[in-house]
Amino acid sequence: MSILVVSWDRLGARMAGSAARAFEMAAALARRGEDVVLGAPDGSELPREIAGLRLAPLAGGGALGTLVDACSAVVLPGRMELVSAPKKPCVVDLYDPFVLSNLDLYGDDFARAGGRPLLALRWLQHHLEHGDFFLCASESQRAFWLGMLAAAGRVNRANYERDPELRSLVDLVPFGIPETPPVAGAPLVRGVVPGIGVDDRVVLWAGGMWNWVDPLTLVRATALLRTRRPEVKTLFLGTRHPNPEIGEMAIAREAIALARELGIEGRGASFVDWVPYEERQRWLLECDVGVSLHRRGVESEFAFRTRTLDYIWALRPMVVTAGDDLAALVERERLGRVVAPDDPVAVAAAIEAVLDDPDPAARTARLEAARASFSWERAVEPLWRFCRAPRHAADHGGHAWVAADARREEMPGKESALLAEEFVDGTRSVSPRLGGDHAPMRRFRASFDRLCRIDALVWTEPPVEGANLVLELREAGSGVKSEKVRAVLEFEAARARMYFDRATTVLPEAERRAVLAAEIMRAIYQETLRRIEAERCDVFSRVIRLNRIQQARIALSVLGRTRFGRPSYR
Repeated sequence: MSILVVSWDRLGARMAGSAARAFEMAAALARRGEDVVLGAPDGSELPREIAGLRLAPLAGGGALGTLVDACSAVVLPGRMELVSAPKKPCVVDLYDPFVLSNLDLYGDDFARAGGRPLLALRWLQHHLEHGDFFLCASESQRAFWLGMLAAAGRVNRANYERDPELRSLVDLVPFGIPETPPVAGAPLVRGVVPGIGVDDRVVLWAGGMWNWVDPLTLVRATALLRTRRPEVKTLFLGTRHPNPEIGEMAIAREAIALARELGIEGRGASFVDWVPYEERQRWLLECDVGVSLHRRGVESEFAFRTRTLDYIWALRPMVVTAGDDLAALVERERLGRVVAPDDPVAVAAAIEAVLDDPDPAARTARLEAARASFSWERAVEPLWRFCRAPRHAADHGGHAWVAADARREEMPGKESALLAEEFVDGTRSVSPRLGGDHAPMRRFRASFDRLCRIDALVWTEPPVEGANLVLELREAGSGVKSEKVRAVLEFEAARARMYFDRATTVLPEAERRAVLAAEIMRAIYQETLRRIEAERCDVFSRVIRLNRIQQARIALSVLGRTRFGRPSYR
């Protein structure tokens, strides 16, 4: 069976990091001999053909489900929205800690977010609970996601027994670098982009201009260099996301406006919307220095800037902001210069130092070594091992918190671990022996309002076959506490009564035989309504329903009336 890799973003000639990652991981798996299906939004296309890899558009509500049914394992991005968890072994790609970048995604206009960051968090929590294997880009990210998984209950005994290091639960699959070195082509920058001459030295900002990165400091550094190094020109790529649903970020508009204000727009700082994915190598090879800057913030601690890997792929030295794992690599391996955040003077000096490096050949050798260590074939190794033998996480088989061979007396009775902090009084114990229909009740008081979930630990000894367990949560007390609530319920009941009466009078008696099933359900619901009204709409302190015998009696009554003219049930 095939491996399904899913992209939430559109693939094509121009695509951003998330789509590029899905494509490159799928391509690397295909090159290792796997049959791979790449599911992507409708309108996507492969940037290049790969043997063993085929594209499947996610058009229509059931498209993803059909693809999941046909695969042996599915690889999903962490920000993907799912209605339910896939039943196949599921890999969740968390290389992008988007819950942190979402803090800046909408800039100062957070009101237009419309709650979408909260929805994204809910999707993430769903994946953390149901995923079987998780991918991240760095060790710092792994520490972050282990904390999230622990909060989701996934750092438990079952997963620990399978692998004490929990690498089988969450492991590193960083963004990779193509095996093939980039190839130059006809000029795209020098002598082509307005304001950049054929002999100029080019500083490149490659990649998106997101609200959490810092192109403004580079604009200011470029203005500082203009007088003493007029040949140094800065080119910004990625001012507008190729997905029109995302478009231009506020920080991109601010960068262009700042360059205009400083008098360097088109005369020291040039801006390009987005370049084709397969052509980015040509833009990279025409630059002398690559730059990746970010602002101060928690997002930068866990980021993995893919543009930095593009600079390494093209063997271009770089200037980067300190604070993330790749900046530490640049500093440790002497691949460029590392600067503090928000310091245009330091950025300008670092660019000059890189341009004037006395031993560029030695630096290129160090970049070549770094390039080899980040190849996509090496990066996907943990994912490929999982795909060779897909399996569900150990805790999805049960016994995450209670041993499989635990005896009854070893089971907790009212342990605080299961009760957490929501219960402050009321005892809890294992139920006595039950026979037949039995309805034990247990009262408790919650510490917080709007309690919506209770986790129940059920134990049967010996195992019981064919038993049905129904758990109900009801508000204690007699009657409806609020007269306003009672008034609303009585209004709705009266309106339902009106519709039932209309249905009874509008439909001729002779035609009711053709809609027998509907007539039976109408009679059942109408009798339920009558009982609700008899209890003055108090549906909180008691359960109002018809049992199966009562429903059968109504059905037989309606059947007799419609078939034999007998009186209907009242």
